Amino acid sequence: MKKICFSLLLLLPMLGCQATANPTKTDLLYNGHLFSVPQKTFVIASLGGNDNTLVLRYGPEKGKKYLAFAEMKDDENADYGCDQSVFFGTLFTASPSDGCNVEQLTAFKSVFVDGHDVGEWAGDKLTVYFSIGSEQSFLFAFDTAGKAIKIDTDFMTKAELEEVVNRAL
Repeated sequence: MKKICFSLLLLLPMLGCQATANPTKTDLLYNGHLFSVPQKTFVIASLGGNDNTLVLRYGPEKGKKYLAFAEMKDDENADYGCDQSVFFGTLFTASPSDGCNVEQLTAFKSVFVDGHDVGEWAGDKLTVYFSIGSEQSFLFAFDTAGKAIKIDTDFMTKAELEEVVNRAL
């Protein structure tokens, strides 16, 4: 009986190693949501500040090949004219403005919509609006509790970004 128990104890760690061998993604818990980010980061930096910025860099060159997460707090300089989630929903889905600031919508449209692949991924926990550009892409995620997160990158594809947020949806 002791030999069987000892054999099982030796076998359990080996099974656990096989189950997680060679994963390509790492779980990242940010602002209460679980994201799936690529492995092999070169640098991870928490810039802190009001927006609690977290930057993952995937190469040695500063400012290149990054994936950044930041809390979107109410910006005193931005006059959305409506709730932040309504504003971005209006911007990316062309729904009625619901009192949103038309000038701000026009300005944001020129930066995030014109010439970009835009749309929405929605789930039970998050609604994510995406703006995929040739040089830089942005995700704006809103949860049911009113938290907002901006995710941006300069190297990931639309499919890769969807993988990042899939588990959080």
